[in-house]
Amino acid sequence: MKNTINNTSTIFKSVLLLSLIVVSLNVNAISPGKYTKYQQVTDKEVLIESTKGVKILFTAYDNNSIGISYFNKDEEVKLISPSSILNHKELSGSIYVEEIDELMQITTTSKDGLMIKVDKRKFDFTFIDKSDNSEIVLEEELLAGIVSKKLHVSYQNL
Repeated sequence: MKNTINNTSTIFKSVLLLSLIVVSLNVNAISPGKYTKYQQVTDKEVLIESTKGVKILFTAYDNNSIGISYFNKDEEVKLISPSSILNHKELSGSIYVEEIDELMQITTTSKDGLMIKVDKRKFDFTFIDKSDNSEIVLEEELLAGIVSKKLHVSYQNL
């Protein structure tokens, strides 16, 4: 009887350990990693990249709207060069980057525009309406879309 209890306990511990490993692998697979670098060729686009190769492109459509595009590790992203910027009339806005320790801010130039706070450790994004410093709540799985202050929040699949 004692032997059966020990076997049951061992099986339970093994199943528990296996479950914890599976859960940790799933959480790790979902996580995009941590912030690693950013690139900005003009005032129209900012590309940030994670340690796992995930890339997020922020595009200034105007001073109150920022486009967001998500790229997997294997997808190549090319930023618009200064010489071809005039060919992109839909990009009338301007954004700039500030880095503050574990935080990065991508901001439109309009004083009542938008600000995106990037937590470098978690690769999380917080969208702020600069006119009243309030947080804009977006859909959980925002992979591509436009955040627009004109409509407060606008989401479109691109």
